[in-house]
Parts: sequence; C-alpha cells; structure tokens
Amino acid sequence: MSTDTPDLDLPAPVAPADVGHRGLLDLYIRPRRFFARSANYQQHLLVLAAALAGGLASAIDRIDSKLVMAQAGLGGSAAQFALAIGETWTRYWGFVAVIGTIGAGLLWLIGGWWYRLRLGWSGAVRPDPTTARQVYVLQNLVFALPALLVTIVNTLRFDNAGVAAAAAVDAGTVLVLVLLLWSVRVSYCAATTVFELKPGAARLWFFALPFALYLFVGGIVAAVLALFSHA
Repeated sequence: MSTDTPDLDLPAPVAPADVGHRGLLDLYIRPRRFFARSANYQQHLLVLAAALAGGLASAIDRIDSKLVMAQAGLGGSAAQFALAIGETWTRYWGFVAVIGTIGAGLLWLIGGWWYRLRLGWSGAVRPDPTTARQVYVLQNLVFALPALLVTIVNTLRFDNAGVAAAAAVDAGTVLVLVLLLWSVRVSYCAATTVFELKPGAARLWFFALPFALYLFVGGIVAAVLALFSHA
C-alpha cells in the first residue's frame, strides 16, 4: 500500500476499525478511506453491480450522444438509429440492457487491462489482475451511478429519450464533464492507496493525462453542442 499522500488528496488519518464505515459515500467523498480497506473492493456482489452499472452507463452515454447529434443534424445513420431507439422508453431500456451487459464484460476485461497497464507504468510490480479490475470498476462507479440515476429520473419526467436528451443537453454536458473530472481524482486516490506506485509516474498516468484528456474532449463536445443547439 502506498504511503504517498500528495497535495491532491489530504485525508485525515483513519483508524483501521473505522475504515469504510460509510460505505459507498466514502467512495465519492473520501476515496482513500474506501480503498484503504480491502474488504470494500473485494465484495463480489458490489464489484459485479459496479461492472454492470458501468456497462449500462456507457451504453446510455453512447445512445444519448447520438440522440443529441441527430437533433443537431449530425451523426448520419448511427444517429438516426439512435432516434429510432429513443422513440419509446421500452425500446431504449431494452437496448441499454443488452448493450450494457456486453459492455460490463468489456469494462472488466479491457478497462481493467488498461488500468493494470497504467499501474505497471506507474511503478507497480506485477499488480494482481483481479485486484486491478476490482479497483477499476469500483472507481468507475463514481461516474456510472449518477448517470443511471439521472436517466431513471428522465424516464419518469419525459415522454421518450429523444425529448429527454434535447431538454438536458446543456446541463447534462456540464454534469458529465464534472463527474468525469471527479472520477479522475477518485481513480488516482484508488491507485495510490491500493498499490505501491512511484509518485511522479502515478500523477502523470492517473491524474494529469486523464484530467487533460477529459477536459479537452469535454470542451470540444460542449462547444460543438452549443454551436448547433443555438444555430
């Protein structure tokens, strides 16, 4: 377990008996406390649920982005296909369930592989593949769970997914970007808490580069959406 406590996260010392007592709330606001206790990221049902939530959230994000593009006159046949899916919530959630379940497996296999690769580049010596994947899918829950909750609320508020995507484009883009940036911090804290890493390399691979990438891509997407939504 790393002893590195950089300026990016300065939690108060936590007694072993108190670690993880606030459950998932700690994952969001005190990630070091959550990941300091191995029992938290080794709960099989929680890890399975996190992987599934991540797959569903990824499917939702893909469909919703295509819906927004279709409404802006972009995206071609893929966007038109998303419009057809978004005509009814039954069709939308059915598609999300199928694609999301497949995505959960890919998240575990490919996402976990990429996370472990970055651990190696950050100085971890032969990091355990299962532990790396467990940590990865749980830190991803920071973004996935709110995305699912927002979509569930939209299902109750709007007639269909197309209407929901059009109504939430401005606020939704900001929310997605904020959650992605926050998930970078959680990912960094998780990696440096569970694994022994080189401080400089860890900051590069788990904080600086992901943060810059999300900020850059999010800025471009927000600018494009704003341009076409006010055209």
